[in-house]
Amino acid sequence: MEMTHSRKPAHHADSRSTIIILAFSGGVLVIDIIVELILHLMDFGLGYSAEKLHLGLELFASAGLILVFLRMLRKENWLKRTSKKKDWVIQSMKGDFDSFIQKRFDDWKLSKAERDVALLAARGLNIGDIASARHSSDGTVKAQLGSIYRKAGVKNRTQFISELIDELNGFGLMSSEQMRERSQSTAE
Repeated sequence: MEMTHSRKPAHHADSRSTIIILAFSGGVLVIDIIVELILHLMDFGLGYSAEKLHLGLELFASAGLILVFLRMLRKENWLKRTSKKKDWVIQSMKGDFDSFIQKRFDDWKLSKAERDVALLAARGLNIGDIASARHSSDGTVKAQLGSIYRKAGVKNRTQFISELIDELNGFGLMSSEQMRERSQSTAE
């Protein structure tokens, strides 16, 4: 049996090290402030060496805080780029899905009204809601649904939605080009 090791994403390690640097730098600044207060209150007269230590601690803490700031900016930019890519993929899939649905409606030779009713039914609206949205009667919607089911080769809404889902099983795995090829081969 082969063992697989799960690795945490690189950004997870970056986050942990960023928190450690931030905590350490903050701690150094707090120590620096406490030491400075004690030296001023006690007036040990350490003079130049105490000033060098004080300056060194402040520079070290400041460099750490700047490093954390730069890492946070880098992380923010990475998150923005990743978000834009994901938004693009979602929009692309939505467009492909809409094209897919319209292709199925073309295959079933649905009229414009039937397409509207079919989309509303697939979205889960009941007959009364569909009728209200289309400014028609319940009877008209029932007749249109009956026609849609007949053209799609199904008996009811459950089978209709199941037909769409079954067709979509491979949908997410296909590129736009593969879907176009599939559409063209189906049309022939």
